[in-house]
Amino acid sequence: MMKALKILWSSARADPETATVTLRALCAKAMMARNTQMLLAGKCPHEMAFGHRPPLLCDAETAPASTLVPDEVLPSSLRRDRKISQLAVDAYLKARQSEDLRRDLAQKLLPSHGPFHVGQWQ
Repeated sequence: MMKALKILWSSARADPETATVTLRALCAKAMMARNTQMLLAGKCPHEMAFGHRPPLLCDAETAPASTLVPDEVLPSSLRRDRKISQLAVDAYLKARQSEDLRRDLAQKLLPSHGPFHVGQWQ
């Protein structure tokens, strides 16, 4: 989680629109991004705790209609909030993938040698 927060902090500081956001607000968005991502069991931590799925942060198919408004017509505060949510999800996914790669390299998992043909593993 700390790596995701560091990635989120650096990307929020790089953008002039989100440069003034407080650390507390970034922590809240980082925790929301982590708690809404699916685990290996097929459920997210929010769903395990409360029994229902949370509203998705950036999925156009299941998002509420209020989040599908173009950025040009939104007030600047909502636009900034949407951008921070997207940055938080991206930072969490980047940190999670980095952690998975480090763990795989630490276990010295080697890629399987191909080429494989259709129907070979039935």
